[in-house]
Amino acid sequence: MSRPLLPEPPLSPTSIPLARPSRVKLTGLRELALRRESIVLAILVIGSIGFDLTHPTFLSSSNLEQIFTNVAVVALVSVGMTLVIVTGGIDVSVGSALALCMFAAGKVMVSGGGLLLAIVAALAAGALVGVLNGTLVAFGRIHPIIVTLGTLNIIRAVHIGALGKNWLVPPHLAEGLALGTFVGVPNAWWLTMIVAALLTTFVVWRPLGRAIYAIGGNAEAARLAGINVPLVTVFVYVVMGVLVGFAAVIQIGQAGTVQPNAGSGLELQSIAATVIGGTSILGGRGTIVGGLLGALLVEAVHNALITIGTVGLLEGLVVGILIIIAVAADVLQHRRQRIV
Repeated sequence: MSRPLLPEPPLSPTSIPLARPSRVKLTGLRELALRRESIVLAILVIGSIGFDLTHPTFLSSSNLEQIFTNVAVVALVSVGMTLVIVTGGIDVSVGSALALCMFAAGKVMVSGGGLLLAIVAALAAGALVGVLNGTLVAFGRIHPIIVTLGTLNIIRAVHIGALGKNWLVPPHLAEGLALGTFVGVPNAWWLTMIVAALLTTFVVWRPLGRAIYAIGGNAEAARLAGINVPLVTVFVYVVMGVLVGFAAVIQIGQAGTVQPNAGSGLELQSIAATVIGGTSILGGRGTIVGGLLGALLVEAVHNALITIGTVGLLEGLVVGILIIIAVAADVLQHRRQRIV
């Protein structure tokens, strides 16, 4: 005869698993603290405060205004570069494209057109460059670095040929936009933040924005999921071109002239800012906020080196080291995720 089953004894208070909300909160805070954006922000703030202790003018209102004014061009281009690199692409033609957009806007101003018409001309020139780059990458199936290296030289030659031997000196129509301030903050930086906020909202909430990240994560999987990979790719390069057009208007207001070498080095500055800000060079990961913070860090380093009088000697070294560290961190993280 089988023995009746006895009820199990009640669990003691010590045997009941307890939730640990504090552990969850700590984990969330730890993840936030380890994000690249948080690290870059911490380096920017702590480094600025530390440098200001030995050079008290660094955090003065006038110098901060100068930093935010100067960084606007690189920051705007870095926003577009973030989206391009997230898809797994790259654009090294942005310096030449900026020069061409400056020429288009400058010609309109010299011809008697107003600021609005000059802005439209710059945006149109940038969009055409974006269509060219995006089409060759998406439908020509040519690697982005090859495409944009080629267009870099072609566009620069077109710009120099159209400009001729003399510099273009347009009226100072864009000076207020480029150098003016509103409540103590440069207008150029206000424009940059508005553009960044709009595009951040777009990539977070719109299906097309999410498709950009899906393509960077796995283009073939994105295609199988119904995403039109070529059209999204062209769209990203057009956005890049339009933002270069915006940046060109600000640059022409700050420089006051259009020169043959306008925009030289912009491609390296924007790529550096984007990668330092946390965008993975392998694609699929990155934020616009990170691109802005990366641009601010690069400009802060530039300003600090000017202050101590060694900008020509050390800026390339410091920025190069930051790029190598950022890329190495991305590669290690990617390998760790593959192992897991």
